[in-house]
Amino acid sequence: PAHVRAALLALPTLFGRASVLEQAAAFARNERSARALANLAEVYRLLKIYGLADSVLLDLGEVRGFDYYSGTYFEAYVAGFGAAVAAGGRYDDMLGRFGYDCAAVGFAFDIGRALSVMETQSVAVAMPGPDFFIIDFTPEKTAALSLARRLRDTGASVARDIISRGLEESVAYARAQRVHHVLVIGHARAGADEVLAMDLQAGAERVLAVGDVLAHPERFFGGGSHA
Repeated sequence: PAHVRAALLALPTLFGRASVLEQAAAFARNERSARALANLAEVYRLLKIYGLADSVLLDLGEVRGFDYYSGTYFEAYVAGFGAAVAAGGRYDDMLGRFGYDCAAVGFAFDIGRALSVMETQSVAVAMPGPDFFIIDFTPEKTAALSLARRLRDTGASVARDIISRGLEESVAYARAQRVHHVLVIGHARAGADEVLAMDLQAGAERVLAVGDVLAHPERFFGGGSHA
């Protein structure tokens, strides 16, 4: 039909701000199209209330290859970067396919693109390092495994040194990774069944019994993450 042909030819040009909705209304010849435009108009109205309309462009020619969207879908851009850094939309019916009928909106960031934007804008983000970094010089590595499991049970983040190198090199690596505590097993500075505990933030160290740390880690390092 001629009106369908006209609508298809017009779609790629329906890009801009509020006037796009008025232009599109002329092509909404069925209830589904009219309902979709009304929904988009309501979303745009709310964006204006929140003072965000100037940051939003409407693109009725944007087509996704996913059939689970039930309403508006969107992409987020950063000035000076040509690709979307986030995308999402409304998908009321998707959860119902898995037995839970619920309205839903979701989105996800493209981490790779977000990092590229940060790099181009010279934005440095200091990520927190692990709470603990365990260095085990013994052949068996069993003490390191037990300590790592026990500390993780308290909610702490734990990394293990898996590279064969000297203590100074391992500690230097831990500093570069912004580690809080370094636990050293099987080194001359601590006896058998002992662990050398180094607090890199406080610049202090002490020798503790491995069994005591396993039994009550909170007594020596506090409780939970980033102790």
